[in-house]
Amino acid sequence: MKCLILLTFMMLLASCSSDVSSVENEASSERGGNISGLSQKGPVLAGASVVVQELDSVTLLQTGKSFKGMVVNDNGEFVVENVNLKSPYVLLEVNGYFRNEITGKNSEGPVFMKAIADVGEQKRVNVNLLTHLEYQRVQTLLERESMSIAEAKRVADREILSAFYGKSLSEETYGKTEVLDIFGDSEGDAALLAINVLLLGEGNEAKFMENFAKLGEDLAEDGVWNDSLLMARIADVACEMDFDNALPKIRKNIENWNVANKIVSFEPYVTSFWERVYGFEKCNASNLGAAKKNSATSSAYYGMEFTCGESGQWTANLNVVRAGCDSCGFMVDPRDGHKYRTMKIAGLNWMAENLAYNGDGEGTLFHDDKSYGLYYASVQYPTIKGAPDSNDGEWTVYTRGGNGMYVYALRTGCPDGWRLPTREDFARLIEITSENDYEQLLSDKKWNLRLGILGESIDYLSSTKVEGEYRRYADGLWYDYYVMRVSGKKDSLVVSVPLAGAPSGFIRCVEGAAYERKMLSTSEVAVDSVVDKRDGKVYKTLQFEKQLWMAKNMEYAIGDSLINGQVRSTTYFGLSTVSAWQEMYDSSDVGWRYNWEEVQEACPDGWRIPSRNDVKKLLKIIGDGSGAAPLLSADGIGAQDIYGFSALSTEFEQVTCASLLRGCSYRSIGSRFWTADSADGTVYHWHLDQYDVTFKSTDPSEYLPVRCMKDI
Repeated sequence: MKCLILLTFMMLLASCSSDVSSVENEASSERGGNISGLSQKGPVLAGASVVVQELDSVTLLQTGKSFKGMVVNDNGEFVVENVNLKSPYVLLEVNGYFRNEITGKNSEGPVFMKAIADVGEQKRVNVNLLTHLEYQRVQTLLERESMSIAEAKRVADREILSAFYGKSLSEETYGKTEVLDIFGDSEGDAALLAINVLLLGEGNEAKFMENFAKLGEDLAEDGVWNDSLLMARIADVACEMDFDNALPKIRKNIENWNVANKIVSFEPYVTSFWERVYGFEKCNASNLGAAKKNSATSSAYYGMEFTCGESGQWTANLNVVRAGCDSCGFMVDPRDGHKYRTMKIAGLNWMAENLAYNGDGEGTLFHDDKSYGLYYASVQYPTIKGAPDSNDGEWTVYTRGGNGMYVYALRTGCPDGWRLPTREDFARLIEITSENDYEQLLSDKKWNLRLGILGESIDYLSSTKVEGEYRRYADGLWYDYYVMRVSGKKDSLVVSVPLAGAPSGFIRCVEGAAYERKMLSTSEVAVDSVVDKRDGKVYKTLQFEKQLWMAKNMEYAIGDSLINGQVRSTTYFGLSTVSAWQEMYDSSDVGWRYNWEEVQEACPDGWRIPSRNDVKKLLKIIGDGSGAAPLLSADGIGAQDIYGFSALSTEFEQVTCASLLRGCSYRSIGSRFWTADSADGTVYHWHLDQYDVTFKSTDPSEYLPVRCMKDI
């Protein structure tokens, strides 16, 4: 009996052992077979590589097992054969060229996409843009949250679709991303095809890859699309597609691939994307005729008014949308039929593209890039009887040379009714657009400023030259023209309006009368005087609204009167040849020159060295900002000194050295005064030239005059 019981126990034990062994063998058994599917952005072309990487079913880390396959036709179908896996989870990677939905052609560069899938449930896995975005987000979720791989995939899919379409989208409605197919007929398939179109935008593949990478990094962090600028740019292009009737053309491109009998209705998803970004609810019978402004502050069309139309879509004026803003439009150059975008800004209607007319053969491509329009350089012409007039319509600008034997001239001008901007037009443009970090200048949907391709500065021609004879050389007269000069990058833009010699640069024509600066009446300026109690000297004062300025440079002596053997209280300080200037000014005119340390004690009690903001306020009061320098200058080109501010020149330019006996002569080109501003060891002065006031950094050891002021 005991033997029977023992035998029975041993049989049961053997049976249990067999069951455990069976379970372990099942858990460690390898799954074999092929993995196939579709790779789509649109369809990836035959020959693209496909790699399957086995992933740990808990950590999602690669186990080291990989299998290679390829896309077998231009419809994006792929197969990876003889895949043997222990884990059900795999990472698929596709790298290859694709069909471009926007252009209808094959891409010029490859796309790289990934997908995570559970091949224990399915052997067919699709790889697309959504699976790639899901992969990046799932990695973050598994690192930060306590959830299974399956749950992380569900959360990621829901977040990504919501980022595009603004609502919670269930897996039941849209399906798993790895089963979506742009040639399918489900809502999820339509949403995927719309995302393909949205991200590809205008068809620029390099830009698409850049935007796709940015979006993936953005969504991976928290499942939210935080980059409002990228979102708005994609929405703007989607809006243009709708208004330009481009979506039917895209549909036709896809149909011409002959992959499916019918293409899913993706267009409503494209439309709903930009409408949602702009802050619009669905347009229907309940709000027919309602008007609403685009609330996306990063959009190029921010603030533009749209109306809910009978078509069930928000609409706006087509030309306004195409031009890019509610103050934009178009003009056609009748000389060659070229169409230009325009924009109203600073009181003028500006071309929002560089001129491309080449009727006189003076224009060339800039780095062979047609998008820049043409670059114009003055041409040497033979003697012209009677100096050409830059305003007579035949000549744009000119410069004499060669003892009158030839001139450098530019014939290319603007169409009838349009003109070259003046120096003041450019100054106003800079002043207005600088208030928002030049956003209106830089936006390609607004003024569309073009920067140098290789970092070089860019000049835009004006019609304003220095009046009269500016320089006299042995070869004749020379006239300098102002230009608008831009340099730097978008985040460090430098814009100015300097003199540039013989004309060369781009042309932006304007429509409308030149800006006329408003000037403060002399009757509104109170004249008085003040005595410096330290030395008894009297200074004329001028009251500009609530600012009181000395109308004479400070003469309070600090330090030695001689600096390096030169009298510091003379206007010609630092010049090698000074005889002409000694006759014009004495020390009472120029005052005392101070270095940075000395100037801190220069002003009397109750008075101060002006800051840059003080100077800007003065300029705004007397001359509406830019171009006000001549109103304060007592000498030099264009000086008017209508208030008696009497700013005397402290900078000079050599004009000619015609004779060794007579020496060289000089021309006044500007005045410099200390400001109170300093930062990180840098100190500043304000500089009046023949047109404007600028602020520049200065060596603290330099000797400059100062004008004292105070608020009243």
